[in-house]
Amino acid sequence: MRLTDMRRLKGQYLILAATGVCAALTAAVYIGGIRPLMGRQEDFASRQAKIQSLQKRRNNLSAQLTALTDKVSVAKKALTETPLKLQPARKANSRLAGLDNLAAGCDVELDQTALGASMNGPEYRMIPINLSGKAQFRNFAIFLHRLREECSDMAVWSMELSRPAEETPEQVTFRIRVIWFTAIDPDGKT
Repeated sequence: MRLTDMRRLKGQYLILAATGVCAALTAAVYIGGIRPLMGRQEDFASRQAKIQSLQKRRNNLSAQLTALTDKVSVAKKALTETPLKLQPARKANSRLAGLDNLAAGCDVELDQTALGASMNGPEYRMIPINLSGKAQFRNFAIFLHRLREECSDMAVWSMELSRPAEETPEQVTFRIRVIWFTAIDPDGKT
């Protein structure tokens, strides 16, 4: 072989070796640098999407909270402006006397008026009041109508009417259970 051929062959080996080194360096840079960066980029994009989703959810919840806060303030305003003010339960005797007077004013005879066991609601106490007696049907209807008008803090829970055979045809006997809504005292006393 001649010297020029050897130089050529040596130059080709040198080019092949340089190409191999470049390929190895390129592979090392890709494996050691670019591929992890691409993985981090994908992870970063995934986290960004999750952050955007959470921010959107936070904004929705914030809007819901604002809407509910507005509803609560409207309800509180309506509650303070309502003419209905619940009385404390300790005024039960005066409430029973008022029911007796209302019945007497309607020509309704009350045979029994009794308080039941109270039950607590979220913002009020409910006290059952059992009424029984007799009256002309028309007078009883007037009594119920006036009870609804004058005692707006009460609701009829149950009612039984009957017409005894020995009484006059218009006469009815009744048993009513009304619920009296009372204020809960701040000190917890009834």
